[in-house]
Amino acid sequence: MCFAIVVGSGRPWLQWPVAVISLLGGLGPLLVALWLIGRSYWRRDRNPWAFLMRVMDPTTLSWRSYAVTLGATAVLVFLPLFVEMLRVDDAGIWHTGPFVFMIVGLVFGALEEVGWRGYAQEALQQTLPIWISGLVIGVFWSLWHLPLFFVEGTYQAQLGFGTLSFWTFMLNPIVASPFYAWLYNVTGRTAFAAVLYHGLGNLGRELVADPHPMVALSVELTMTVVVLILSWGWMRRRAQ
Repeated sequence: MCFAIVVGSGRPWLQWPVAVISLLGGLGPLLVALWLIGRSYWRRDRNPWAFLMRVMDPTTLSWRSYAVTLGATAVLVFLPLFVEMLRVDDAGIWHTGPFVFMIVGLVFGALEEVGWRGYAQEALQQTLPIWISGLVIGVFWSLWHLPLFFVEGTYQAQLGFGTLSFWTFMLNPIVASPFYAWLYNVTGRTAFAAVLYHGLGNLGRELVADPHPMVALSVELTMTVVVLILSWGWMRRRAQ
């Protein structure tokens, strides 16, 4: 709803007062999760603040889970560059993007996961297989980004609506979401793993050269397929 209001305003996303509405839109998954918990649509935490503190607590991850999460982040950021090594120019692999995109990618990418994995994944996988729960969230995650293609100044608007980059961007959340579901569960159903992976992944991709969109999508798909194969036994089950 907030992003639709920004689109209807016809103004750049960082222009006052549109920036406030953009901020609320970016915090949408988090705010919805907190609202639902406050309305008692949750059985793990009775208090929205307690839920938020648990999800964002870095001490909930073991050192092994940190190793898995950071290793996956490195693969996400750097594997597309190795696949496309011939496209890296003389300036090297480091191509820092606009500072505002770095901050938005890091902060909002991380905070999204409070809603997507901290709330939605945990809730859905009680009634659906883990990997299917991830796919369902991926569809909503993708559609949530759609209005941003029509907002002046956003990264998505720079990609252009209907372009190859548009389609690969919209497919990425759907393809990647089962991997997030795997990461959430393999780290002991600890949402901070997804928070860290999403935030650092976004930041890392703003610091390196942009690979071809199909290469980036292929890497995300490969990561998902690999974990589905290796963990199919429990990825096809519901969480207990």
